[in-house]
Amino acid sequence: MDIERWRRISGVFDQIIDRPETERDALLARHCDGEPELRAEVEALLARIVALRERGVTVVMVEHNMDLVMKIADRIIVMDYGQYLFEGVPAEVQGHPGVIAAYLGAEVQ
Repeated sequence: MDIERWRRISGVFDQIIDRPETERDALLARHCDGEPELRAEVEALLARIVALRERGVTVVMVEHNMDLVMKIADRIIVMDYGQYLFEGVPAEVQGHPGVIAAYLGAEVQ
């Protein structure tokens, strides 16, 4: 993913942030994991997502960077190969044996 694409995504967030309080939007956001050259852009986008949430805007994220998800999600739906696996708050997701097995390769007991 290139820096210009990130700037376009950031521009979308800027437009939503500038909307009146009475407008509520749902937004699908896909971040970048493992590309250090985009770290500043990802952090800036994260700040925009937090600002939207504080205004009551619903933000739906499709994300593989679990550290990022755990920082900002109120509720998480976990998918595994396109199938529903589990839903809960971050602490529940982190401790769920099926999630651990699917994403960390641990045996479910």
